[in-house]
Amino acid sequence: MPLRGFTLAEVLITLGIIGVVAALTIPTLMQKTNDKEIISSVKKMYSTLSNAIQLSTAENGTVDKWTFDPGVNAQSATEFWEYIKDYFKIAEDCGTEGTGCYTEDGSIYTVGKGPNVKTNSYVTQTGYYFVSLVDGSTFWFRTNGESCNASDGEVQNVCAIVWYDVNGKKSPNRLGKDIFLFHILKDKVLPNTRDDCKQGDNGWGCASYVIKNENLNYLKDINY
Repeated sequence: MPLRGFTLAEVLITLGIIGVVAALTIPTLMQKTNDKEIISSVKKMYSTLSNAIQLSTAENGTVDKWTFDPGVNAQSATEFWEYIKDYFKIAEDCGTEGTGCYTEDGSIYTVGKGPNVKTNSYVTQTGYYFVSLVDGSTFWFRTNGESCNASDGEVQNVCAIVWYDVNGKKSPNRLGKDIFLFHILKDKVLPNTRDDCKQGDNGWGCASYVIKNENLNYLKDINY
């Protein structure tokens, strides 16, 4: 019986179809994998921060009873760090200078695209404390002591604010994409709950969105 097989044309057509399907599906699969990693990292940091506050308050009392300068300054951040530093797996403690824990200019992109992007640098500002963790992520924080016992307003009972970058120095270094915010209250931690993880806003509240919805669907907004 004569041997049967595929012609070269048939093989090339098949390979072409496979290539087109791969080109259409692989980026989507990679994005989904990346999204899952970000979601997992945000939830992990939420858990780690919460654990640190719970353990420290059990030993030292609620945060409003801790001894740290109520102002936003290097001294206050350093004093606050002493209460929680033992509960993190630290790769590098960069202190209030930030050197080694973040990009050279320390800028994060908050709003807009292209020439309309607005930046905010934390490294060049005073009062922030920077830490790099062993998993490659970075976080920095400042105290908010005067509002620790506030009874009203946006910063009600917020004793410190934490910025968490899931991939450290790597881009895009933008709120809602790889940077997420948490609030340390007197006896617990909460993700920033601002309703601004959407088109035209700055992404401060995306940690709350990610933890609640377990997705990054807001990134599909072409203007985000």
